[in-house]
Amino acid sequence: MASIVAGHFPGLDVLDGDVAEPNFGICWDQPPLSGRIDTVWHAAGDTRFSKGLAAEVMRANVRGTENALTVARILGARQFHHISTAYVCGEGAASASESLSVAYGRPRNPYEESKQIAEQLVVEWGESTGIPWTILRPPIIAGNSVDGFACSFTGYYGYMLAWTRLRDSLIRELEDADRARVLSRSGIQMANGVLHLPIHVPGNAQAPLSIVPVDYVIDSMWAVHTSEQRNCSFHLCGAAPKSFGWWLSNSLRELRIAGVTIGRRESNTGISRDLLRWERHCKRACKEYLPYISDEPTFLNSNTRACLEAEPSIDERYLSRILTFATECGFEASRAQHSPKNVT
Repeated sequence: MASIVAGHFPGLDVLDGDVAEPNFGICWDQPPLSGRIDTVWHAAGDTRFSKGLAAEVMRANVRGTENALTVARILGARQFHHISTAYVCGEGAASASESLSVAYGRPRNPYEESKQIAEQLVVEWGESTGIPWTILRPPIIAGNSVDGFACSFTGYYGYMLAWTRLRDSLIRELEDADRARVLSRSGIQMANGVLHLPIHVPGNAQAPLSIVPVDYVIDSMWAVHTSEQRNCSFHLCGAAPKSFGWWLSNSLRELRIAGVTIGRRESNTGISRDLLRWERHCKRACKEYLPYISDEPTFLNSNTRACLEAEPSIDERYLSRILTFATECGFEASRAQHSPKNVT
């Protein structure tokens, strides 16, 4: 991080710390910063869903928020912006309100639970200190709209990485002539550089799936910051998200995979073992993502729209940019290189 900032933002200073450590593990008297900090933006967090990682997620997202609030007091900050997630709504709701008076639904994983707890910490801290705050709730964040750059490959990228690995594994199998003949009887074959894979996968093709470019999120955050709205939450989402069917069909087209159907088969009778094997593989790979590709609420965003009227621009060209960038990096953050001309 320090090297990236030094190369593109020479006016900024970077201090190394750990959000889960008291005071981030930093002595704030060296250098003297107290009284010089106007605003604290708390964006650090752990976005992993696995129940086996619950303790680590809670440490980063709950203890990390407690520490961020403490540091804000130490520094004499005059306002606090907390980056949460639109998915604090939990399960069950057809629409998700920005109002903090609406009760959360049951969290579907440790990540959602940790973010629900963290939001309450921010509200209680604001009530006790009188310091203005905002809670900013982005949905799934993907690469920027200029060149697809991303420095983290979770969320949408984790799901598409599973598809990339499945494709590569099948292509390797098809290189064996005997296996290719067997797989072709199930309709699995390569033709004109496209992998034909007639399997059914979990999900709801019509369900909305709110994915937005990171630069839209940043624009929204800045619009909220420069507004007068405080002590409330903001859904940093578009009003008309694309469906899961749109995202998957266009993403698979980019990966040169065809024949996939969303939804359960009416019957497995007569279906080959190979097809059923790969369907089970897909089901396991997308287990953590299933709640998000099956039933997503409508995120109401009147607070955000009052600050920023622009909608996120999502089309096939944008999808191609973000997926091309991710595949060229091998879905590895350490290989992500940002073009300096696109840094603003």
